[in-house]
This record gives sequence, C-alpha cells and structure tokens, in this order.
Amino acid sequence: GEKNFARLIAAFARADEGQRARLVIYGEGPQQDDLRGRAAQSPASDRISLAGPTAAPQAALAGADIFALSSDTEQTPISLIEAMASGLPALAPGVGDIRLMVSAANAAFIPAPGDEDAYVAALAALIDDAGLRERLGRANLAKSAVFGETAMIEAFRALYARAAGRAP
Repeated sequence: GEKNFARLIAAFARADEGQRARLVIYGEGPQQDDLRGRAAQSPASDRISLAGPTAAPQAALAGADIFALSSDTEQTPISLIEAMASGLPALAPGVGDIRLMVSAANAAFIPAPGDEDAYVAALAALIDDAGLRERLGRANLAKSAVFGETAMIEAFRALYARAAGRAP
C-alpha cells in the first residue's frame, strides 16, 4: 500500500544490527495480515509490534525516540507535524513536502524516494546516536511552530492581502 510499512519492517531489520531498538507500527488497513506475516518472518520479529489504531497519538509519540514514515506518496502529513511538535527526529522518503517540512538539520534524514539503502542508513544513524536524535528533535520542535494556528492565520492573511492587491 501507499504507506509501505513493508519497507519499514525490512529497513528496521537491516538498520538495527545491535538489536537495541523496537519498532512499533500504529494503524490498520487491508494489509494488516500481510504485515503481520512480514513482521513474524523478520529476523527482528521479537522487536516488532503492530499496535493497531490509536486514539491517543500524543501518548504514542511521547513513548517514541524516532518518528518514521515509509510512504510511497504523501503531501503534507499531519502525523509528521505532530511528531515534530513532540520533539522527535523524523525519517521519511522525500515525497511531497516532507523535506521542506522538517528542520534543515533533519532534511539529511529524508532520503530520495526509492533509495532503500539511504533509508536504512538514516534509520541506523538515528538508532545508534541518542545525541543526534536529541538535536534533530529540538530542531524539529522549533520548526513545528510554523505549523501553529497563529502562524498559519498570519500566512493566510498576508496571502489574501496580496491577492486583493493590498500590502499585508
């Protein structure tokens, strides 16, 4: 499917050679059975959980160290904004607006779509370096302010003023 959790399961098994991390995937969909099978067959199966849907994404994010998307297609994912506002580093293929959304420091961890080796390397670097996770998380938290209500209202106000031929 477009979320391509199979990519994330395969990348996790390759990236976490030290077997120190856990992968928790939230959500549900028609690929649930296929993903359960992939997780069970993975060499990292004992560290992969398919948690299903969550009504409390903030609590799920609070328990995480890394936010990872594995989508083949996205535009401006709300889940990424929520993760950034939670102070998490992000890993995702560079689809849609993702590279523009994250902090400048985190942009290096947004590999080109289809570059599986770069995706694995970025995930491994994040798993292996707590200081890096902390720095990127702080940068993303600061950048998330541009997605806040006040910033958005001001941006739209300026856009409408320009469209109407008035200076903002």
